[in-house]
Amino acid sequence: MRKLTNTIHKFLNFTYIRYPNVMHPQFYPIRYRVERSAAVCDLSNTFLERVIAAFHKSPTPSNGDIWSSLIPHSAPFTRALESQNLTQLRDEISQLFNDRGTLTGMAHTARFMRKKGSFSGKHISIRTSDALISLAEALAVIGVRSNIQTLLWRYIQEQRVDLVELKKRVEKALGHALLVPQIGAPPLVVIGDEIFSPDGIRHAYIPFRIEQLEFKKTDNILEIGGGFGTMAAYAAMRGYRNYTIIDLPFANALQALFLASWLGEDKVTLYGETACSPIRLVPSTDKNALDANYSLVINVDSLPEIAEAPDYIDLIGKRSRHFLSVNQESENVAGEFKQWSVSQLCNRHGRFKRLSRHLYWMEQGYVEELYQQV
Repeated sequence: MRKLTNTIHKFLNFTYIRYPNVMHPQFYPIRYRVERSAAVCDLSNTFLERVIAAFHKSPTPSNGDIWSSLIPHSAPFTRALESQNLTQLRDEISQLFNDRGTLTGMAHTARFMRKKGSFSGKHISIRTSDALISLAEALAVIGVRSNIQTLLWRYIQEQRVDLVELKKRVEKALGHALLVPQIGAPPLVVIGDEIFSPDGIRHAYIPFRIEQLEFKKTDNILEIGGGFGTMAAYAAMRGYRNYTIIDLPFANALQALFLASWLGEDKVTLYGETACSPIRLVPSTDKNALDANYSLVINVDSLPEIAEAPDYIDLIGKRSRHFLSVNQESENVAGEFKQWSVSQLCNRHGRFKRLSRHLYWMEQGYVEELYQQV
């Protein structure tokens, strides 16, 4: 009986609470059609050669934290870069959202579609609906639901929104379209003629937020850990012209591919290149390549899990006037590594004044904080 009870609890936790990290518990959620897009890679050989060259120029990363542990997951992709075989690399690019785990930690939809795992296409449906509702609330496109003022039957009804209509209203408020990955055969929610990516929806918030905070389009902005480049793409779409990502070398390669597929191959400057593009990629193994000063440094969902987080906090304190952090504060222990608390690191550092602190709109268990250098 206890075994059955534990199984039920685990099922409910993974299905409705812990994953897919919903902000709005959904009863009787609509199950949307989920399809993988075509496995294609339309990027030019010239650009792929640029990506390979930048990867080979990047110093080799060291191990020791959760993010460096992702390197083995990217082994097939990394081997393709190391081999400098364009055919092999193009094949890996066309199936980045596969079961190998290359995008582990970067794209939630990738883990939802693994053959061996606790997730399935239904999680993408729930995640997509929840992300779009959360973004709409953050943009004041719709109001925030109140449990005190809402009967259960009405709450259930309000979660079953017309996603196509809501997407149009959200895109109008943003001033641009919501992105979906163009490479890697990603799983997408399909409703009529519209397609949705929960990752593309979630990451639209922060670029909107930095403009809301009145950072100028010419400001020098640094993102520590850039996922697969979605926030940087949105920032460029909003007109920001000096945006840098610092990340692991293999992550830089992935970011280059996605950014080029969205914005064009001339809109990203890779490591070792001198061209002036809206987005520049720098490997975390060469922090000396970073500029001397930034108006804003952004980190979303990674610093607590990076062994050298205190070094990054020190770098931010010396080089940036503002720091926008969106992170969890569980201080979880993974093996011999205990996760950091960004707020505590900033408190101890002594050069940060906390301007605001509140729950993050897009994901439960995360805190959004804005700091100013003092």
